[in-house]
Amino acid sequence: MNRPTQRTALRVAAGLFSLLALVGGFLVARRLTNSTWPLQRARLDVVAIAGVAYLASFGFRALGWQRLVPIALLGFMAAQWAREHHGHSEERGS
Repeated sequence: MNRPTQRTALRVAAGLFSLLALVGGFLVARRLTNSTWPLQRARLDVVAIAGVAYLASFGFRALGWQRLVPIALLGFMAAQWAREHHGHSEERGS
């Protein structure tokens, strides 16, 4: 293959891949809008805390905290906190 034919082939392949990705994204979006939201009954404050903690973990890892406190330990501690927090909310009748 010479250069112009190779570039044309790459552009056609990239165009087909882009079209396939757009169609796939459209089908996934359509499927998700027809399904129920998995966090529909979740408490927004707990979800927000989990999101902030997840994003903060990237910063902590960048600072080298993975050597001091392994991520698995942080996940275990978060699971224990969630279990205790969930248990207390059920006792209060929330």
